[in-house]
Amino acid sequence: MNQNAGLWALAAPKEYGGGGLGTFANCVVLEDALKGLDAAKQAGMACIIVRNKLNMNIDFPGADLIVSNLGEVISLLGN
Repeated sequence: MNQNAGLWALAAPKEYGGGGLGTFANCVVLEDALKGLDAAKQAGMACIIVRNKLNMNIDFPGADLIVSNLGEVISLLGN
């Protein structure tokens, strides 16, 4: 299965059975791993890295934002 199949399901127009977002550029991915960051960027999507105890020492080049927990993301969405 294509690793981006789920992303396509979100972005595909509703008439094709997708979520109707239109393009991947309208999506934001929350990730905690380099592979997820790479997949998001290859799909043309913004990516927010959420830190955890396993990825604290990993650099995430290309991440649009790095936060220390999901609470930060929720706060950003509220603004």
